[in-house]
Amino acid sequence: MTIGTNSTDPPGEWVTTTAVVKVAGLRHHQEAFESFVAAVQRAEANAMAYGVDLEPEPTNPVDPFAIRVYGWAMRSRFLRGPARDRYFLGFVPAGLAAELHADLTDAGVPFAARLYSIWLGETGFVDVNIIILAPSGWWHKARIKMRGC
Repeated sequence: MTIGTNSTDPPGEWVTTTAVVKVAGLRHHQEAFESFVAAVQRAEANAMAYGVDLEPEPTNPVDPFAIRVYGWAMRSRFLRGPARDRYFLGFVPAGLAAELHADLTDAGVPFAARLYSIWLGETGFVDVNIIILAPSGWWHKARIKMRGC
């Protein structure tokens, strides 16, 4: 079953700078993933916003180019207005994170992400798929061309 295909894009004008990317390390964050899935289902049922955030982690002891992936979903709070809940899901795959660092971060170019889909398999297999976004002029082919590839 696929859910999460109607996510909210980050504010601003963005272009896709990657193909669809699978979030790495989901199995290490199973509880957060399950909470995020439930939050997305509630958000979809109540026409509320949800999506993903990226957060570079330059102090990561294993990979200084690491980029954390957080899922978020809005929810209603009785008499207190909406709340935005956030869930640490995993990381942008290491090779792509290093590429984004070289192509975008080093050039001072911001990036964001769009939730593409959440796959819930009948056998317990799960996937969170995202697309990395960048400002106009930094689409995927332009990044490759700038690298001289």
